[in-house]
Amino acid sequence: MNDKSLRVLEFNKIIAMLAEHATTPSGRKLCEELKPTSDYETILQLQKETSDAVSRCYRKGNPSFSGTRDVLASMKRLALGSGLSIIELLNISSLLKATARARSYGVRDVEPEEFDSLDERFLSLAPLTQISREIERCILSEEEIADDASSGLLHVRRQMAITKQRINSQLASMLQSERSYLQDAVVTMRSGRYCIPVKAEFKSQVAGMVHDQSASGNTIFIEPGAIVKFMTGTGIDISQGGAFFANRIVFTHINDDTVGGDTLNDGFTVAPPMDAYFLSGAFTFGDDTELRGITQNNALTGTIATQKMLSRGSTYRVSGTLTIASGGSLTIPPGTVLKMEDKAAIVVNSGATLNAIGTRAAPITFTSIKDDTISGDTNGDGNNTIPQPGDWNMIKCSGGTINMEYANVLYGGKSNNDGGDVFSLNGGKIVFNESVMAHAFMYGVALESGTWAMTNSVFCDFHTAFRHFASCDCVNSVFYDMTYLSNNG
Repeated sequence: MNDKSLRVLEFNKIIAMLAEHATTPSGRKLCEELKPTSDYETILQLQKETSDAVSRCYRKGNPSFSGTRDVLASMKRLALGSGLSIIELLNISSLLKATARARSYGVRDVEPEEFDSLDERFLSLAPLTQISREIERCILSEEEIADDASSGLLHVRRQMAITKQRINSQLASMLQSERSYLQDAVVTMRSGRYCIPVKAEFKSQVAGMVHDQSASGNTIFIEPGAIVKFMTGTGIDISQGGAFFANRIVFTHINDDTVGGDTLNDGFTVAPPMDAYFLSGAFTFGDDTELRGITQNNALTGTIATQKMLSRGSTYRVSGTLTIASGGSLTIPPGTVLKMEDKAAIVVNSGATLNAIGTRAAPITFTSIKDDTISGDTNGDGNNTIPQPGDWNMIKCSGGTINMEYANVLYGGKSNNDGGDVFSLNGGKIVFNESVMAHAFMYGVALESGTWAMTNSVFCDFHTAFRHFASCDCVNSVFYDMTYLSNNG
C-alpha cells in the first residue's frame, strides 16, 4: 500500500492510538514501525495472533512488562570485550526478571487440546534465571557490591578491614607521641576521614591534611599524613617501567613553612617559588595528595618534544591538537583513559613515537569527552550529552611510529577532518594489535603511504574500514556492522 493511500485512511492516527498503549519504549517503537501487508497468509497469521492475544487477556489479564530495560547498547559493548557498569548489570537482571514473568504468563493453567499461535513465542523466551540470580547475589544496590561477589573482592575487603585496624593502632600511637600538640587525645571523623584535634598554634608541626577547624579557630582537625619538601631544581623522576602511587602526601618546596614547620630554620623569610621542583614519570595521585607550588593537571595539548609518560590508570583530557615532534615520545601505560574533546587530535611526526600498550585486564581507551561509561562524567554535564560517532578528530601518523595493543578507540573521525577518518597514515607505521575501533563517523583508516599492521583486532559500527591503499597487513581480525571493507574494492 502506497503512502497516499495510508494518508487517506489516516493510518498514522491508528498507529498513534496503538502506540499510546505501549508500556515500554521498544514496544512503542515497534508500534510506530508497523505497516500494512498484502500477503494473504501473513494477514491470516497476524489476525490469529491478535485473536489469541485477546483471548489470553480475557482469561488471565494483561501481562506486565514492568522492569523491561533497553540493554542493546550494553550488549554491543560486551561483544567488543568491554566491561559493564553496576547499573548496566542491574538493568540486564531487571530485563531477565521481566522475561521470566512473561514466560510464566504464557504457561497454561490447564493443558489444552492444541496450542494457540502465541505458545511458540512464549516458549522461545529464555529468562536465564541463573544469570539473573547471580547478578542479584553479587550486586546489592547501585552503589554496593557484595563482599563475596568474587574471591578476589572478598580478599580485598578483608585486607581493608585489617588495614583499618592498623590505622587505628597507628593513630593511637600518634595520640601519645603528639600529645603536647593536641587539644584532646581523641580521634574524630571529619568528612569521612580520621582526624586528630591539633592546637592551632602547632598545626605546622603535624604532618597531614587539614579537613576542618573549630568555630573558635583554636582547633585544627588534621588527617595524619606525610610531607615531602624539595630543594629548588630537585624532584622525583620515575624511570621507564616504574610507578609511584601517592596518597595522603603533601609535596611542596623547602621554603614552604606553612606545613612541617620552618625546615630551613631561616625564620620564615623566603616565600616558596612556583614550579621550582618536578614530579615526572608514572605518578598516580590519590584524592588526598596535595601538590603545592607546582603546575600539575591532566590536560594534554601542545607539543611533546621529549620523552613523556602518563600516569597509569589516570584519565586525561585532550583538547586541540597534541603533537609529538621528532625525537619525542609519548608512552601511555595500561588502564589510562584519554577523553577527546571536540577538536582533539593526536599527530605523530617523523622520528616521533606513540606507545599505547595496555593489557587485557587494563586496556587503554581513547574515547569521547561525552562518554560517561568510562571514567565517569569528565565534562561534568551529567546526562545532558551522550557520545556520538565523530565526536573527536583523529590520530594522525605523519612519518612516525604508533604502537597500540589492547586499546579501544571509540567515537572518532570527526566529519570535518580530511575525510572523517579515525586514523590517518601518511608515512611511517601503525601497529594495531588486540585492539578495537568502533563507532567511527565514516572511515576507520586513511592509508596514504606507510604501513598498517593489525592482528587479533576488531573494527565495527562504522561505514568503511579503509580509505585508499598503502601497505596493509590484517591478520586474524574481525570486521562487522560495516558497509564496506575498503572504498577501493
